[in-house]
Amino acid sequence: MSEIRITRNSQGALVLEQPGEEPRPVKPVRALPLTDPEHWIGLMDEKGKPLLMVESLASLDPDSRELLSRELEQTYFLPKITCIQSIFEDYGVLLVSVETDRGSRNFEIRSREHIRFLPAGRILLRDLDGNRYEVPCIQDLDPRSQTLAQGYL
Repeated sequence: MSEIRITRNSQGALVLEQPGEEPRPVKPVRALPLTDPEHWIGLMDEKGKPLLMVESLASLDPDSRELLSRELEQTYFLPKITCIQSIFEDYGVLLVSVETDRGSRNFEIRSREHIRFLPAGRILLRDLDGNRYEVPCIQDLDPRSQTLAQGYL
């Protein structure tokens, strides 16, 4: 993929530059955001039409890879839960207080539909505002966190 470059235009949007073509603003989308976030990145035009599929971030030049990685990090903001401070249910809503790799967070989960169990003990939580949080492996949490989670997750 060394023939393509990802840059930013004067408005701050990501731009796809390909030989022989006009630069085009793009929005990156991960095809496999949970299971393989470093591969298969779709570059979509302003109407959501796919322009190019990047097989691997590693195939890009360092500057393009850095720009694309930063944009994806902002788009797919997913704090990892490292410790559960408290969790309890109030009228069917889970009230959760946690420590993450991005700091302390307090959030609410409306229903069990917003708790997704993934392979290898991973759990994905979505709060009332649509924010997502990941428990990378429930067995890797401290014993108190595991005990708190046991009745709810």
